[in-house]
This record gives sequence, structure tokens and C-alpha cells, in this order.
Amino acid sequence: MINESTDISITHKMVVYTKLMNCSGRSEIHFLKNIEVCDGTAEGIYSKLKDVCADFEIPLQKVKGFCSDGASVMVGRKTGVSARLKSDSSGLVSSVHCVAHRLAFAASQAIEGIPFLEKLQTSISKLFQYIRSSTNRMHKFTELQDMLDDEKVQLVAVHQVRWLSMHRAVRALHKSFPSVLLLLEHDASEDKVTAHGLHSFLNKSVALLSVALLRDVLSIITTLSTVFFLKEGH
Repeated sequence: MINESTDISITHKMVVYTKLMNCSGRSEIHFLKNIEVCDGTAEGIYSKLKDVCADFEIPLQKVKGFCSDGASVMVGRKTGVSARLKSDSSGLVSSVHCVAHRLAFAASQAIEGIPFLEKLQTSISKLFQYIRSSTNRMHKFTELQDMLDDEKVQLVAVHQVRWLSMHRAVRALHKSFPSVLLLLEHDASEDKVTAHGLHSFLNKSVALLSVALLRDVLSIITTLSTVFFLKEGH
């Protein structure tokens, strides 16, 4: 089981786990390695995967399953990592698209082609950056939450590589919507362009209704994703 991501130093990394059958017939999952991958092509990833198998003395002929995020570089029919693995292990390898990744992709891709929801997602990210980039705005935001008796929450960034971040971001915005609007209205009155644009977009009933809808829908998606993740880990 492998997955790729980028760490805090913007380094391309790949984590590798193995699921095996022990002597008593029970399955076990073991962490093998977290390695840097300079070449993100199927050939480069597969080369690193073979190195990990060699380090742990795992014969490729004994590999019977391959689980990934389902990206084309992983599951490409002719030259993907899974195709290369099947070729080196006599073809007896089942390729599995991680169910948690599949659900996350379905949720994220569902908004494609819906301009308003795409703009809402972009606006949430911009809002986080706008408030968090200034200690004065952060302090003002906290004061507004106190004044309006909003639940004290911190706005959350939307990360493309983190499945559950969109739900957390939407939930935080929904809980602090009045404070956010007041802050943006105040800054917009001082001719701050970013604040004016965000306030114009969010200060509409459809924006609040969409945030509330997404909070309910993404809550279910998040629960399913967590259940799938725990079941795979188990």
C-alpha cells in the first residue's frame, strides 16, 4: 500500500505499508518506509517501490495486492505502477483503488462544472489566508466573536491533499459567519480590495445556504471516509 504527498518542506514523499498474513493466518499491517521521490513518474515511483521491497527482502513474486489512491500514474493500464508490478510478479496482483480516496475524489469532483461552488471553495481558502495573514485581523476577528456571542473557532485552510479539511473549513465558517461578514464589511469600507471581493460574494443568502448545505453533506462524507479509513487500517 503506497501513497504520495508533499511534506512541509515541499519535498515529494511516498509512504509504503505492507499487509501480510502471519503464521496464525491473521492479517497484519506494517509501516515500511517514508521515502523521498524525486521522479514522480510511474517509472520513478516503481523504482523506489522495488528498492523498498529489496531493503525488506520482499520478493516481488510474493506480492499479491497493490493499493493506491487510484491516480493514473498508479493504475495506468499499460505503464502504471500496478501494471509494472503485475509484469514483474507473473501478473497475479490485484490492484485496489483505496475506497477512502475514491470517496474523497467523488466529493471533490462533484463541484466541478458548478461555477458557484467552485468559487465558494476558492473564497473559503482566500478568507483563511486573508485573516490569518494579519495579527490585527486575527485579533479583530476574535473580538467580533466575543461581541456577537459566536462560538469561538479558528478558520481552517482547505488542503487538497487532506480529505477532511473541506468539511472542517466549512464547519468553522458556518459557526462564525456573522463575525466574518462584519470583519469583511469593516475592511471593505477601508478600500481593502480582497475584503471587498470576499464580502460581495459571501454577503448573499445563497452563500450562507450553500455553506450550511455543504456542512451537512460533508459531515456524512467525512464520517464515511473515516469509517472506510479505519476499516482499511484494521
